[in-house]
Amino acid sequence: MSNRALVESFHDWQTADESLALVTVVATEGSTYSKAGRHIIIRPGGEYAGLVSGGCLEGDLGQHAERVIESGEHVMLTYDMRDEADEIWGIGVGCNGLIEVLVQRLDSRDNWEPFAALAKAMASPEQHIATLITQSNDDALPVGSLSLRDHAGRLVYGSGEPPPPAPLPQLHEHTQGIRALHWQINPWPRLLLLGAGPDAEPVCQLALGQGWHVCVADHRPASLEAKGFQDADQRCVIEPPQLAQELNLAEFSAVVIMSHHLETDRHYLQQLADHSITDTIRYLGVLGPAARREKLLAALDNPSAEFL
Repeated sequence: MSNRALVESFHDWQTADESLALVTVVATEGSTYSKAGRHIIIRPGGEYAGLVSGGCLEGDLGQHAERVIESGEHVMLTYDMRDEADEIWGIGVGCNGLIEVLVQRLDSRDNWEPFAALAKAMASPEQHIATLITQSNDDALPVGSLSLRDHAGRLVYGSGEPPPPAPLPQLHEHTQGIRALHWQINPWPRLLLLGAGPDAEPVCQLALGQGWHVCVADHRPASLEAKGFQDADQRCVIEPPQLAQELNLAEFSAVVIMSHHLETDRHYLQQLADHSITDTIRYLGVLGPAARREKLLAALDNPSAEFL
């Protein structure tokens, strides 16, 4: 499950005003389904959003979640599946890995923290660094405390020192008996879909299903009203030559051009070629055969070498 789907489930469940359990993967060894910084949230009764395994551990986590929700006391759990010892869980998954998780309660009395802050960071268009206290002998910094820093290193939630300069995620031991997990929260990818024809509808739905932010642009208002685009995050009526004026193209992770009109596609490509966005747009696709693509590229005015 994508971070976006996790956040959306969280917001839906908040409206029921019932306590939830947050499960955070804090450490792994060997082969595991998820790595440090991954989350699931669990409702009373065992319904969950997100995954920390392929469904093998979630049932047992649901039982622990019930007790955490009832008591309000966090628990740290370790599942060691590196050898036959994993049979003690009655699972026998044989993943050859170890996974350590922190389970803590979320409720309205604490404004659903710390996941409310995490959800806000996940939905942000900017990258964040999260720090979660997983072991502590300091009452001022209890287990489960969270801090968030933006891409510039500014503290935007919680308190504490910035993470050490090392590849993330990282479980960092402090000499004061404090252990903290540091991990990076990346914005969910953003897709710009240029052209709102019938064959663009499944592309839009596929990207949304993967947790992408989707913007669909077309100069035909009626085309944007198609059922397949109703769930898109943005539907923009834009004349092709005005694309770069109406949208910040550097905000997108990927662009797919599929207007089925040669001159329209040329306008789109020209504006993409005119902007220094090669570091932000990781993928650019143009619908059609290779000969059509080469014809479009040959018609561009002064495209950068990186673009070609």
